Amino acid sequence: MPHILMEYSEPVAGKTNIKDLLSEIHAAVRKSGLFEPEAIKSRAVSYPLWQVGDLRDEGHFIHVTLMILNKRSIQQRRELGQPVLELLKRSVTGVHSLTVEVREMEKETYLKYRYP
Repeated sequence: MPHILMEYSEPVAGKTNIKDLLSEIHAAVRKSGLFEPEAIKSRAVSYPLWQVGDLRDEGHFIHVTLMILNKRSIQQRRELGQPVLELLKRSVTGVHSLTVEVREMEKETYLKYRYP
């Protein structure tokens, strides 16, 4: 834990190195010190269709969701999300909407299995 999901409008990949950006986000979450490094899981998904406000096709976006187990304080969650937003602001140009959400998952209902 946590799971990092970076969602973005497809044309962003032509302006930004998605692989490097995802690695930088992964490193920022690792740097928080809240998680064991081997527990951080990151992935990226592009969307061929989207609309931001009245902007269709030109209102590009990146949205990062950080899914963590519950029981973290609001302060810890803000301290986790803020550096990711700052990283996006520094690293990305020409994108209309940059957003970060820290979402809690209930530990009691999060199920996991690892193959031996």
